[in-house]
Amino acid sequence: MYHLITNKQSLIEENRELKLRIQELEKSESMTKEEHQHLQEFFKIQDELKEAKIQWEYWERMYDEEREDKQERIRRCFRWIKQIKPSADWEEFRDWVMNDEE
Repeated sequence: MYHLITNKQSLIEENRELKLRIQELEKSESMTKEEHQHLQEFFKIQDELKEAKIQWEYWERMYDEEREDKQERIRRCFRWIKQIKPSADWEEFRDWVMNDEE
């Protein structure tokens, strides 16, 4: 997740810089071959940014769905335990479930 956000920020910054360059180019009367290549690069990076945003949103949605599913499973387990042992404590159960020790 961190890598996606870092990559997205990098693409956003590069996109911003290229937009400024395009504005500069539009002010000049003619566009050199190099400037034309920069413009093409801008459009390519802009497309990559859009794709990265779509991917980031997709994986964020998948993460949220997975997290909610796991939380609901833990709550169901606790409800079942509570039927067997009415004195069961939620915090104690949650801490036990989240503990990495065997």
